Amino acid sequence: DQVVAIASHDGGKQALETVERLLPVLCQELGMTLAQVVAIASHYGGKQALEAVQRLLPVLCQELGLTPDQVVAIASNNGGKQALETVQRLLPVLCEQHGLTPDQVVAIASNGGKQALETVQRLLPVLCEQHGLTPDQVVAIASHDGGKQALETVERLLPVLCQELGMTLAQVVAIASHYGGKQALEAVQRLLPVLCQELGLTPDQVVAIASNNGGKQALETVQRLLPVLCEQHGLTPDQVVAIASHDGGKQALEAVQRLLPVLCQDHGLNPDQVVAIASNGGGRQALESIFAQLSRPDQALAALTNDHLVALACLGGCPALEAVKKGLPHALTLIKRTSRRLPERTSHRVADHAQVARVLGFFQCHSHPAQAFDEAMAQFAMSRHGLLQLFRRVGVTELEACNGTLPPASQRWHRILQASGVRTATPSRASAQTPDQASLDAFADALERGLDALSPIDQAVQAQASSRRKRSRSESSVTRSSAHYAVEVPVREQHAALDSLPPSWGAKRPRTRIGGGLADPGTPMHGDLAASSTVAWEHDAAPFAAAEAGDFPAFNDEEIAWLMELFPQ
Repeated sequence: DQVVAIASHDGGKQALETVERLLPVLCQELGMTLAQVVAIASHYGGKQALEAVQRLLPVLCQELGLTPDQVVAIASNNGGKQALETVQRLLPVLCEQHGLTPDQVVAIASNGGKQALETVQRLLPVLCEQHGLTPDQVVAIASHDGGKQALETVERLLPVLCQELGMTLAQVVAIASHYGGKQALEAVQRLLPVLCQELGLTPDQVVAIASNNGGKQALETVQRLLPVLCEQHGLTPDQVVAIASHDGGKQALEAVQRLLPVLCQDHGLNPDQVVAIASNGGGRQALESIFAQLSRPDQALAALTNDHLVALACLGGCPALEAVKKGLPHALTLIKRTSRRLPERTSHRVADHAQVARVLGFFQCHSHPAQAFDEAMAQFAMSRHGLLQLFRRVGVTELEACNGTLPPASQRWHRILQASGVRTATPSRASAQTPDQASLDAFADALERGLDALSPIDQAVQAQASSRRKRSRSESSVTRSSAHYAVEVPVREQHAALDSLPPSWGAKRPRTRIGGGLADPGTPMHGDLAASSTVAWEHDAAPFAAAEAGDFPAFNDEEIAWLMELFPQ
């Protein structure tokens, strides 16, 4: 597989020959791992990048203070050679003259590459002095594929967006700080008047939709589908916005249009449940997983009621459903028996699992998140303590709940696993694992893997829908990207030091080719979903940085027992 990965690029022959020639040198003399060498070689220009690493790694580490992992992170992209050479040339300038840190320079180089670094050098003074941005905001915009184009678009459109459309500087930065930021900003300029005046959205709602990977596509899909979803399917504009305001919003909206009638009429769900499932990153995949389970039940989930399935999908989306299929209930039972000594059952519940989905959906669709907590207490007749208990059990901190800033489902599910005593495996522990632990670690790692795999259910959906009424092929099909990459991306922590990057850092979506410009990003890959949704949430909820998943307190016996109620026994 590693050989195929290296060969599957322009210049694959040269890259393979260079790996054969330089692998001993890079590993034995420079201390690199085999995985790091493969990560660098598995991109366009892999040969040149490997040779640049051999030449520049000592210089970048000894003279400029980078770590080997940071050098690997920069090199493990298309155009890695050019990015490394640009870091060598511009790091002193960006740090000494513009006040950036080496970590920030690495972040820009590892995502936006050579072009982004040069654009930061050129535009940072202009954006900060003339337009009021901070250096951190400039770095946030630049640290993405297409960072160069996003920075140039901010410089060009900021006066128009703020003065003519009434947007704030922070809103413009939030939109630009994602993959496809350039296209999203241009779409906001074009569509904000239409969406507000003709469809009744607020500027804040338009910004919320645009501030994600694929924001342009999400805005265009809202313009197209909002009347259909509201008039034909009974959704509210707030619900449509909640679905669209995540990475992959376009695909989630189309999945709701396609699956809501089937799930409600044939399988007994209600529209609010469908919206609650879809209102997360990876909403399309979660809906399709629920449909697949209800249409062709998996034995591992067969004992769950619809309410339990919906609650599980709301807690953690596809990763949660897959985790149960692969043995999570058994693992939690093992934890219960060996380390927590729980009673077999407890009758006390902070809320039933149907209410979990209702509460999460209420918050996700609320147009004024800061007011959601107080209104939810009245809406669901819950005390403050009871509502906070519910949120804690679904991976939400008190600060997040009170301010209405719920983290993505993938983040919540990761917290639930950690608070339950489930640990994702590290290689050093592999030898000490029991079979149960190893099995658990395998599916816990699925949190980091792609959710955007194509689903086999389209024909089944069309067959069921056509039995009730004729439906156009375009409405029944799922929009698919024409060229997806089979890659993985670790979830990155926005505020973590980049000197601890793992060897697999380079296994991510290839960056835009040098000189080729930024293509319309279209359907976001799950690598983007997993990484950027976490980064975007942390950026938006900076005051709550103390609530990182690693700091989420462990569940007590009662909370573990409540969680166990969710799973088939």
